[in-house]
Amino acid sequence: HEEHQRVIAQLSPQLQGEVFYFLHATYLQSVPYLVGLEKEIVLQVARRLELQLYAPDETIRQRLSLMIIRSGEAIRGGRPLKVGDYWGEDFILHSARLRSAVPALATTYLETVRLSRAKLDQIRDSVPSLRKRIRAAHIRMAARRGVLFVARMVELLQVTARLRKIEGYKDLTVATPKGGVFRVIYDLFEENERQKRMCR
Repeated sequence: HEEHQRVIAQLSPQLQGEVFYFLHATYLQSVPYLVGLEKEIVLQVARRLELQLYAPDETIRQRLSLMIIRSGEAIRGGRPLKVGDYWGEDFILHSARLRSAVPALATTYLETVRLSRAKLDQIRDSVPSLRKRIRAAHIRMAARRGVLFVARMVELLQVTARLRKIEGYKDLTVATPKGGVFRVIYDLFEENERQKRMCR
């Protein structure tokens, strides 16, 4: 990896860009909200990717990061992952309640590229077209995750009510830890307001 970086560092800026594009463009195109971006934007993203290597049976916990597999295999949440697969695309969400914290497990020697939210934010703030794409993806993802979370919580409350034979389980703020359903609805509102501010 270090030798690879040294070779690239000796190239001209234009050649470096072509190398980064060749190495990473295909993988980035697998993420829905990064598909079809202009080449210059893809280059900006590719330059900020970090190469990471993992040994078999190593647990991968990367907070607020998009992870894409370049070689090897892994498993996450019972789902096998291969070259081109990714996880962590929900790092564009600000509410931890709506993001998945499920780690991945390398099943072979694994090579990934990582994009942190901080680095994506650097590009998004200066590229209106990317900012628009991320906002649209953010709204869809937040709504979908919020609805699923609320559905699970309502089901849990109903089961709990039957098991404990209690009444008034529809009082969600009481029966649900930390405000549960209403807390998630508030998080969704905050997510939307934050995105509005970012797009101004």
